[in-house]
Amino acid sequence: MPKPLEIPHDYQCPYRQACPHLQGMATEAIWHRHELDIGQAQEDRQRIDQLVEWLNERDQQVRRLERENQQWRAQLKALHQKQFKANKPVPTPQEAGVAPKKKRGAPVGHPPWQRPAPDHLDQKIAVPPPARCPHCQCAGLHPVKETMEHWQEDIGIKPATQVICFTHQQAWCPGCERHVIQAAPDELLGSAIGPVAKATAVYLRYGIGLTYRKVEQVFTELFNLRFVPATALNFDRAATRKAGELYEDLRQKIQASDYLHMDETGWRVDGVNHHLWYAGHERLAFFHIDRHRSTAVAEAIVGTKFEGILNTDG
Repeated sequence: MPKPLEIPHDYQCPYRQACPHLQGMATEAIWHRHELDIGQAQEDRQRIDQLVEWLNERDQQVRRLERENQQWRAQLKALHQKQFKANKPVPTPQEAGVAPKKKRGAPVGHPPWQRPAPDHLDQKIAVPPPARCPHCQCAGLHPVKETMEHWQEDIGIKPATQVICFTHQQAWCPGCERHVIQAAPDELLGSAIGPVAKATAVYLRYGIGLTYRKVEQVFTELFNLRFVPATALNFDRAATRKAGELYEDLRQKIQASDYLHMDETGWRVDGVNHHLWYAGHERLAFFHIDRHRSTAVAEAIVGTKFEGILNTDG
């Protein structure tokens, strides 16, 4: 850094009002502007320090509120869990020191399970061709000579499996441009298991509370009708889809009743605690499975404006 020049005491620069090194600007104006900038910089630093202090205080306040929120959440969760029996955590295979179980279901690429053809025939029913197309309701059907056989296993009143072969007379539908058939009484088109067996399986599951594996065992040992537990689960799914409108109609009738008995009990779904709700009287019964035991569930069953007499717990 060069040593600053010593300026004589009485020296007067001829370029004070218009310095060539400052593009013709006056040196006094530049110095005045420099002093203003220094003062503004000091004010900005003070303002920044104040904002940093304010942000630090707010950050501490946010952390304090988060800790309090976590404490309140923990207390609320503990209070809520006191009302229910807590599910015991299932240890992982690594924690239990055992080999991990295989994934549920068939291995990847495994061919689907097919129902074997029955080894005997108990009854043969001839089904006439439909007079109206069951798909587009077209009435101009033309009978054809080709028939289609549909084998179906079902159970009768006696503990024995009945195998029925429905021989369908087909008709050509010009609207659908294909052969169509109609279902015979007690026949489920496309299903290898009949309606009585399906209804019985659903009753054993929900009316008695058997597991799907025990339902399979009952049919195998009593009726010699074999299927896998997943088939029994599909019975429930099909019944749920078909009974949706009936279920809602029953809910409306329950809500319009003059009096109701209502209660709930424990119910397990895939190893998780649920509640089986009941509402009804001597003529109607409505059941609902829910994870919760709250007022919102009860209101969803009987409605928020139930005007009848509600009897609970005696």
